Amino acid sequence: MNRALILLALLLAAWGAAVALAGRHARAGLAELRELRAHRALLEARAEAGVTPTMRWPAAVTRHEGDRAAAIAALTAALRAAARGIAVDGIVAAPVVGDPVLIRLALRAHGDGDALLRFVARIEAARPGVRFAGFTLARDEAAGGVRLDGTLLALWQPR
Repeated sequence: MNRALILLALLLAAWGAAVALAGRHARAGLAELRELRAHRALLEARAEAGVTPTMRWPAAVTRHEGDRAAAIAALTAALRAAARGIAVDGIVAAPVVGDPVLIRLALRAHGDGDALLRFVARIEAARPGVRFAGFTLARDEAAGGVRLDGTLLALWQPR
């Protein structure tokens, strides 16, 4: 009889602890749900008012010129300045549909293969960040060396 009462007391204590723990997690989950609903209501109110939220990117990865055209011009000038020992044949801004902060540039250059690889490394190491979405290197007998064709991506947001 004594053992049965001790076992029953232990089972009741374990059950009580489990219920208390479940209740604590349920309260935390309900609090998080209330916060998410409040955030959703805020977003819905902004959407109805015509206000679109803008994401702020870190300064190390974005260009901060006054407008998009100025950012493209500054980026083009920076690319031409980084082109030491190679010839830049063209830099053309490619349209980006649906993403107002993304700048896409098509780049064509030629020169010595090692100089082109150093150029790519300088661009990718520069701040604010510019990244090659892709590039190809091909032997170019007419220009005497290697030709680089690439697509660059950069982020821009107004000041």
